[in-house]
Amino acid sequence: MLLILFSISLCFSWVCPESHYLRYYYTSMLNSVNFPEFIHVGVLDGVQITYYDSDSKRDIPRQPWMNRTEEPDYWDKETLRLLDREKLSLANVQIATKRTNSNMTKLNFLQYTSGCELRDDGAVGGVRQYAFNGRDLISFDLEHTMWVTSSPAALVTKRKWNNNKADNEYKKQYTQQICIKWLRKYLMYSNGDLNRKVAPDVMVYGRKTSNGQNLNLHCLVTGFFPASINVTWLIDGKPLSKPQSTGILPNHDGTYQIRISLQTKPGDSRQHICRVEHSSLSETLDRPWDERNGSKTGIIVSIVLVIVLLCFIGAVAAVLYKYKNGKNSGLGWCLKNGSDLGSPETGSSNISQSSQDSDEKGATAVLMPANTPNSDNNEGSAEQALV
Repeated sequence: MLLILFSISLCFSWVCPESHYLRYYYTSMLNSVNFPEFIHVGVLDGVQITYYDSDSKRDIPRQPWMNRTEEPDYWDKETLRLLDREKLSLANVQIATKRTNSNMTKLNFLQYTSGCELRDDGAVGGVRQYAFNGRDLISFDLEHTMWVTSSPAALVTKRKWNNNKADNEYKKQYTQQICIKWLRKYLMYSNGDLNRKVAPDVMVYGRKTSNGQNLNLHCLVTGFFPASINVTWLIDGKPLSKPQSTGILPNHDGTYQIRISLQTKPGDSRQHICRVEHSSLSETLDRPWDERNGSKTGIIVSIVLVIVLLCFIGAVAAVLYKYKNGKNSGLGWCLKNGSDLGSPETGSSNISQSSQDSDEKGATAVLMPANTPNSDNNEGSAEQALV
């Protein structure tokens, strides 16, 4: 379970550094072991800003500057809203499990993400997307103001939601106006912290495979901010089309790292260059592989990776200890496909008892949405449950 949450948390769709985006991620889990059944996370430009789970039952800021909100009871209101969302989400994960004929005794998780993006050219975008057990379920087409799906399990939901044209129009309005307003407000709270530029450190090293027949070349780029970066291997000046990559991973200090690799033969006479492009650099950075110095660099990097691994093991042990003693950790904060198939952003909501006792004929959760322009909180309007 720990591995699932940790790996999902590192899956994120990064946007260009000149753009800004606000995302809310929800997940509800059926048959979860040692982790909360419900998790909610707010993310601004790749930085976690809020966290709530069903164990702590309290929405809290993850950045000091998030306490600059003008409303003194802001966190109390958000906690009450998320308590309602938790009930809806836990009902909906059971509904989705039945609807997809999944095993009711195994781990099943329902994900939802929503938010908006302000691009560098002034254009506005947004996302509302649902997934079940890691597979896309249904999403909102902002351009055409309608829900779309390729999943048979969500066809009834699609028809129901698309019949409510007024609510779909409001969701579009929310994404393009209200969400952008909150995005700008949070950026103001950050006081430029998210606009900083930190240049990366780049290390190129090689390791022979266990049989000694091949050589793995690695380019480790670390300590950069913002997260968007372009790293590639050049062989005799030509870019390698599909290098192996770890993807962009977070460092403990709020910066990021990535490692890309390729395999060659010892003594390969071709020129191998790791090329790095990042907004913090005034020009492209090229770091060539030098076999004469490669073994020394490899030893240094190995030591660093061992230290990082030990730190991670220590952090995992601390998390498990906290949960064993009823305390809250912050794992599982970022879910690529989102979470919760219920009300995405919203005021209070109620679930009828029939939602928890629904059969497989289509009668499911009943959510009474607050579809009014006055639902002007940071996460938008109420949304229908899976029907």
